[in-house]
Amino acid sequence: MDTLSSMNNALSYIEEHLIEDIDYSKVSKIAYCSEYHFKRMFSFLSGLSLSEYIRRRRLTLAALDLKDRDLRIIDIAVKYGYNSADSFSRAFHSMHGILPSEARSENTQLKAYPRNIDSGTWAVFESIGPFPETLQNVWGRIYSEWFPSSGYEAVEGPEILWNESPDTGNPKYRSEIWIPVKKE
Repeated sequence: MDTLSSMNNALSYIEEHLIEDIDYSKVSKIAYCSEYHFKRMFSFLSGLSLSEYIRRRRLTLAALDLKDRDLRIIDIAVKYGYNSADSFSRAFHSMHGILPSEARSENTQLKAYPRNIDSGTWAVFESIGPFPETLQNVWGRIYSEWFPSSGYEAVEGPEILWNESPDTGNPKYRSEIWIPVKKE
């Protein structure tokens, strides 16, 4: 399974558990990486920390729940992990610019934070051999050989380096370089 599919599966797990405490060890297992690396990769791909993403998604869903006048604000606050109406109101106001009570009005515009990370095309290069020499060689060849002849150009976005393990002494050490690209 490739890295982006694993990340999307982990993101789906997070989405399905937004009204619960997120089990980050389970998320990292779904993503086939450590919790530390999942959070770093998520931050690279989305441009914000995982905790900030979860906070924004919860506040987006809370805004939708506030349209149901049968639900009390404190119940919505607790549902999305806030211990008090005050802390919920501050967070809600910080994101939406209005208080939760004002969000119930018909003509209010609220901010929505979507779940998707922009998709794109990635060129993936494999490096197998002594580390870091082989990896450095592959980096050089990507820009001196592959880009000039491929019909692709690099685009703005994170370049991702994946290493199979912390044991860099392995003579067949495996890494992947992911570069966002587009057709010229």
